[in-house]
Amino acid sequence: VEINYEKKEVATLFFSSFNGSKEYRFVVSRTVLNSDKQELFDEEKYSYSSIMTNDLISSDLDIITFYNQRGDVSENYYHLWI
Repeated sequence: VEINYEKKEVATLFFSSFNGSKEYRFVVSRTVLNSDKQELFDEEKYSYSSIMTNDLISSDLDIITFYNQRGDVSENYYHLWI
């Protein structure tokens, strides 16, 4: 998936609460970090992020886009109070 000109690998995990009354979804994404530096080992390094939601219908891309917009608004709101 490509989000904001950045390629991400995305996976979805489902979780039910311990008493089984509610079901949640984790949308987990990882991005390869800048690999321009020479490292001792040739393993790729990743940055991980996750979103927990009770939206079981929307696509992974829709959920990530929606929550990214919420974060942008929160950041702007924070600067209004400073």
